[in-house]
Amino acid sequence: MYIWELRIWSHFEWDESVLLPTLDALIQYVVRTIKNDSSTLVG
Repeated sequence: MYIWELRIWSHFEWDESVLLPTLDALIQYVVRTIKNDSSTLVG
């Protein structure tokens, strides 16, 4: 289900304490991936 499918979608609130650990892990993964990919660039 998407947020906009909820009846109260306009009053939806994020629970940051739940989201932050996952978002932090995702950001760290992206940064590591970019660093690894940029080290293999030829130029």
